[in-house]
Amino acid sequence: MDHNSTIFIPLPSKGKIYPLDSDNKPISEIGLRAMTGQEMNILYSPNLLKTGKAFNMLLQKCSPNCKIEINELVTGDRNALLISLRAISMGEQYEVKLMCPECTFEFESVVDISNLKLKILDVEPLEENKNLFEFAFPKLNKIAHFKLLTGKDTNEIIRIRDTKAKAGSLIEDTITLSIKRMIQTIDGSFENISKIIDSAPISDLTDFRTYSQSIEPDVDMTYEHKCPTCETEFSEILNIGADFFYVDFKKKI
Repeated sequence: MDHNSTIFIPLPSKGKIYPLDSDNKPISEIGLRAMTGQEMNILYSPNLLKTGKAFNMLLQKCSPNCKIEINELVTGDRNALLISLRAISMGEQYEVKLMCPECTFEFESVVDISNLKLKILDVEPLEENKNLFEFAFPKLNKIAHFKLLTGKDTNEIIRIRDTKAKAGSLIEDTITLSIKRMIQTIDGSFENISKIIDSAPISDLTDFRTYSQSIEPDVDMTYEHKCPTCETEFSEILNIGADFFYVDFKKKI
């Protein structure tokens, strides 16, 4: 493939939760070009990789005509773009290290990331072209309107979590931070959302997470493998981590 050519990548959300483009059409796909030498410096910047900023920068540079701010993409759409960018830039074969759950044998294998399937958004938002959905808390007996998390939301959650950790907090509150960030109103009110969530029954919060995850558009990261020693078949989840684009980024140059 010509590195200057553009490949249009379908979004798992189908663009249902974004504003229409200038032609009054949903933004259901985004054009990507393959990475070039310009992006190599990003891949060799540990600080950018650790903070997650590297992925945003790669997508911004490789989708110059994107009609949506990269940080405003929901997580699943962003995952679809990252996987496609890796495939068109560095090939569809991705090496993974595995341990058999049966015999504990450690081995290396390869995942064909082009075979990963999209999990399409099949629930209509409350309003057309708006990232807004509804959930009824069973025990609270309240109605929440919520959004799916975007890259901007995720970065803010990480910032708050890290700030608390540096201040000496031993409590991991990423889950409740995420819920509070997702929920926009409760019974039509913007007020006291944080207090309501902090005092809500844990079963209500669990039900909310289960529902929101069930409707969230994404890429199914599950892949199957067979142990070469005992032939046990098992599933793993592909992790898009710091080494996803460049497996030897820790090497000095």
